[in-house]
Amino acid sequence: MRPLTRDAHRPLMQALRQIIGLGDTVAGLAAKLDACPPSPTTPPLMLVESIGSEPWASATFVGQTHWIELQLEGHGDAVAATCRRLEIELGEAEFDVPGHIVADVAVEAALPVTAANGMTSCNLRLEILTIED
Repeated sequence: MRPLTRDAHRPLMQALRQIIGLGDTVAGLAAKLDACPPSPTTPPLMLVESIGSEPWASATFVGQTHWIELQLEGHGDAVAATCRRLEIELGEAEFDVPGHIVADVAVEAALPVTAANGMTSCNLRLEILTIED
């Protein structure tokens, strides 16, 4: 049976959770399940829409290109701040990916959309290039 994530996916997702502010908790999910209205200080809920990898190679290096499609949902200010933080901090983040070096990170964020219930969501696509160490 094939695992749901590759070796690099787990540390990449952990770094995302740290930047978003979820750490190792599910604060955003707990707030949503408790039906508490989201606040600007509540980290948004991070929903992973898809995650995958494909081999990558150049003349001198071998690695993988990873993509992660996310949806952030929560208070409008929190979602907008998290999108900005991801765009700024993700390129500078330290990733501990055994056997790999993170060579490049690209973030594509859509404009946040606010629903009638007041929840704001934003779709993001992350592309991360890892090189075998």
